[in-house]
Amino acid sequence: MKIFISADIEGITGVVHGDHCGPTGGTEYTRARLQMTKEVNAAARGFFAAGATEVIVNDSHGSMRNILIEELHPDVRLLSGSPKHLSMMEGVQLGFDAVAFVGYHAKNGDQGILSHTISGGTVAEIRINGVAASEAVINAAIAGDLNLPVIFLSGDQTICADVKKTLPDIETVTVKDSVTRYSALHLPLEKACALIEEGAKNAFANIPTVKPFVPGRPVVIEMVCHNSGLADNASRCPGSERIDGVTLRCTGHTFMEAFRILRTMIALAN
Repeated sequence: MKIFISADIEGITGVVHGDHCGPTGGTEYTRARLQMTKEVNAAARGFFAAGATEVIVNDSHGSMRNILIEELHPDVRLLSGSPKHLSMMEGVQLGFDAVAFVGYHAKNGDQGILSHTISGGTVAEIRINGVAASEAVINAAIAGDLNLPVIFLSGDQTICADVKKTLPDIETVTVKDSVTRYSALHLPLEKACALIEEGAKNAFANIPTVKPFVPGRPVVIEMVCHNSGLADNASRCPGSERIDGVTLRCTGHTFMEAFRILRTMIALAN
């Protein structure tokens, strides 16, 4: 059994600020990326203990060069660097049995740590068939195109509660409770890792009963930009349709078809 992990950083315990999320944060970023690696390792240990034969992790944050390969579990292969065609889900198409999300965060507009959706400076909201979606749900839909269930997610309490609205059978582990956008009550590092490991074990056992998330087809994705100038730029994308001053729409026969148009709109917007 092969498990694909997509790992972000905003949902890692101890992370509350932009300084934790990139190289300009100095030692704060160094600490956060080490904990990111540890939480990925914890999930991998749980999956291996439950019977997984292979685990691959896609570094899915920012430049996608955050996970410390020298600290990574020796049996886990790392996919890093950017750009990637499927972004946070690159590699999932190589053949897996299930998908897990580590360190995920709430969607833009929700009260969660560093909440945003794909591009914080561009995107106010992403809607799938009319329903606002987090990165977790967007990425679950990519997995759904490949008939893969998403079995596990870790992050703050907001994303853990939100994802269950769409993926009711997913196993979640809350590693911190958001107080405000930039403050949280955290679990100790070792406790967070222990819970993630146990959660991964439980999630692995659920693979036979967890259904893939497949939105109704054709798939309609709407992107709401923060301002009309961004939408002006994004509207140059072939396959896009301008709905109003800040909103664009694209349609695909599959989710990944629409997703590729969405990613191009975001790139053009910037």
